[in-house]
Amino acid sequence: HSQKRTYLGAKDLFLTKFDAAGKVVWAKRHVARLKGASLAPYAAIRTTDGGVAACGYGGTWKAHVAMVMKLDASGNEQWTHVLKQGTCLAIEETDEGHLVYLSSNKKANLLVTIPNKEGLLKVVPLAIKPFDHRYQLSDVKLVKLPNGNGYVMAATTRTDMGYEKDLLLLKLTKTLDVAWKKTYDFAKFDIIPSLHLLADNHVLLAATRRKGGSGDRVVLLKVDLGGTLKWQKTFENIEMAKIQATANGFILAGMLGKSSGKDNDVIVISTNETDEVQWISRMGGPTGEYPEVIKQLKDGSILLASGRKTASGDYPKVVLFKLDAATGKSAW
Repeated sequence: HSQKRTYLGAKDLFLTKFDAAGKVVWAKRHVARLKGASLAPYAAIRTTDGGVAACGYGGTWKAHVAMVMKLDASGNEQWTHVLKQGTCLAIEETDEGHLVYLSSNKKANLLVTIPNKEGLLKVVPLAIKPFDHRYQLSDVKLVKLPNGNGYVMAATTRTDMGYEKDLLLLKLTKTLDVAWKKTYDFAKFDIIPSLHLLADNHVLLAATRRKGGSGDRVVLLKVDLGGTLKWQKTFENIEMAKIQATANGFILAGMLGKSSGKDNDVIVISTNETDEVQWISRMGGPTGEYPEVIKQLKDGSILLASGRKTASGDYPKVVLFKLDAATGKSAW
């Protein structure tokens, strides 16, 4: 979304499609209109009809509403759904083609199912202890499991003062009941930038563990679908990691911390089926990079989208890199 308007105020939604060479096919802009704001997205997915479903928040600071916007394959708006209060933090498509999303506020955490059109199917209060009226979820990631096996959800708790607490991993059934819950108590603040289902039917979770000052670290957790932790790995001086499952392992892209010797370059790490590092690639501009998205394309190559920082310290530009899957070298 645009950054040139007031915080939590009016922000336009942008959607851009690129071809395999990184050229823009089309770009769409949806102008703010709901109580001074359109959708400021937290999450977006491709749907089976070829379109896109995005979710986030809209409205003003005092009138915050959860929003879901459905767009067709050309980026045109089909409908917008609004749920009073809260913020839509994660979204997935059900086996029936409906959309399920999580909305969180200070009073409740709700799983909401809507058809692939405007209107409600189901609202499920997500009662997870030790949450009470002071706690809400943040940094939520939701992944659908194959063969109707439900969902895996990762999140952190957040108090009304904004401090992150425990790291949560949950298994949800197809009907959105909680099958099991795991809690990981990390020190300092925890942010979950990525959650993926691996080819061996394990989930891989990447979380930033803040130590304060320089020297943040990324913690990777590999957990089976029964909730058993298989291994935990730590990468020092990296934060805000994005991960992507591949046929032979996973790819990690993270922002190097200040103690790495250069101002916030992006580092990309590729592993094989035994979780061993195959190659490491580093890239960045003169003012620093911040990884936003990393994906493996159909031809096996890797697409990285990163924000490029200006002298003022924000990230107003997006830079695309296409990397060779075998070597990590940049093709463009």
